[in-house]
Amino acid sequence: MDLTAAYGFRMDWIVSFVAVARHGGFSAAGKAVFRGQSRISEHVAELERALGVQLFDRTAHPARLTPEGRALVPHAEEILRRLNDLASAGGEVRFGTYPSAAAWLFPQVAQRLPAEVRLHLVEGPSIELEGALGRGEVDLAIRPVHPLVASESLDHEVLWTEPLVAVFQQGHPLASAESVGLDQLANLPLISIGRPPADASSSHTWPSRPLGSIRRVSTAPTSPRRCCRWSVTAWAPG
Repeated sequence: MDLTAAYGFRMDWIVSFVAVARHGGFSAAGKAVFRGQSRISEHVAELERALGVQLFDRTAHPARLTPEGRALVPHAEEILRRLNDLASAGGEVRFGTYPSAAAWLFPQVAQRLPAEVRLHLVEGPSIELEGALGRGEVDLAIRPVHPLVASESLDHEVLWTEPLVAVFQQGHPLASAESVGLDQLANLPLISIGRPPADASSSHTWPSRPLGSIRRVSTAPTSPRRCCRWSVTAWAPG
């Protein structure tokens, strides 16, 4: 099949041809598709020149289909039916994000999609979403900006920015500070987002991936202090 052959035809030629065939004349066809009669005539004439055949007998009033025109009608109508099916086709969007964002964002996205589009949620650690996009396992990923995505084949857009808060025990030296930096937290016992290593002795003790150098978990946090801000982005193949 020669795909370039389709360049020789315009869709409005086919629409005008089918409209004349259905409505029994150029004037009625123009009213049906909101085009002037002269434009409908031009479209049909262009289609006839492209095909090298006469599609209507214009000596009759109203114009009548020729044998070639009658043979073309079902094919032209099928083209329009297929295009209509394509325009109304649904599908599935695989939406990857981390659990805390999914709980708030996923219901909002699902409510705004057309009924024929199914949204499939894929939850996972933020750091693994880039790989899922690259492997084609998700179509769209929502994750923090950091750690930075290495792939140049992905595009992104910042959706929102929010503060991160460090929570301390009462009486901790940093509990009275207005704010703390990541460098102040890096060597402290910390509960943070991350996955424990396979050899971890407790499900409550693991190194924090973003900060590093974390050895064990503190308990009874009661005093929150702002430490920094992070931005959340939508990533998709570019």
